[in-house]
Amino acid sequence: MDIRNIREKAPEVNDYLRAIFELGREQFNGYLNIEKLPTPPFNINTPKNQVILKDFTSRVIEELSEGYCDMVNIHNILNSVGYNVFKLTTDEYKCMMNSLYNINEEQVDALGFFIPLFLYSNINSSDIYSFCNTQMDIDINTTDKLLSSTTAILYRDGIDEVIERYNCYSIFDIQVFKNFNLDMDYEDESEIVMKYDSISECIPGFTLFNRKKLELNIKLLWYITHKLNIARNLLKSRPWKQTGVMTRELEYQEALVMAFLYFLHYLMVNGFTGSKLYKLFFKKQRLNLWRQRTGY
Repeated sequence: MDIRNIREKAPEVNDYLRAIFELGREQFNGYLNIEKLPTPPFNINTPKNQVILKDFTSRVIEELSEGYCDMVNIHNILNSVGYNVFKLTTDEYKCMMNSLYNINEEQVDALGFFIPLFLYSNINSSDIYSFCNTQMDIDINTTDKLLSSTTAILYRDGIDEVIERYNCYSIFDIQVFKNFNLDMDYEDESEIVMKYDSISECIPGFTLFNRKKLELNIKLLWYITHKLNIARNLLKSRPWKQTGVMTRELEYQEALVMAFLYFLHYLMVNGFTGSKLYKLFFKKQRLNLWRQRTGY
């Protein structure tokens, strides 16, 4: 069972980021007992608690890395046919689509691990908005505006190459879907569109591809993981050290928030909007709640 099996629709909300935090908090509360974890927030200066923070940082990076592996798999499949999707065999198409599902799901898995990091570090959605308001003097009310503001923040930091746009090939649109589903018995065009729409809900991003886009994503992934490791390295209370070292908490929190903004920008570059991110995260949250109930 995966996100494709979740039929429940996400409620309409006005603030996507706040809604994501609420979903993430509910999901994480279910795992506290399963993993025998302390309730957030906590003192980030103890060695034991810093091990937990570093673990969740590693989980974010692991999900991003898994998504990159699927991205490379798609690139290799497309490269073998000169990026002409219609030259793919049915088996190649199915393999590519499976990787496409995985990439999208792994992004919301990474998001699901970002939330505990924030909760343990005493960071809420309002704090992220405040940070952006302070950094860019922009009034930010929704995740969509937050996604757009990341471009300005990165440009300010001299990372202008990450906002370039490339002409890309669609690896999943209605024509591609029809081409590889000719053997399916549809009564009329509307059935094809409905089926396509239901699948599209699970793959809102990473459907436009070319070689340069892969290079761009490698850069973006490095920016995210580098900021995460800066945050991680600010946690100096090693288990083997006899003396404690107080964390420069504001620097730590800023590094985490910047990693998150890089992550949001990475998603935006690959086709996500605030609404799409919220709706996909809702599906994965509902799946994880089912897993918690059933002992999966």
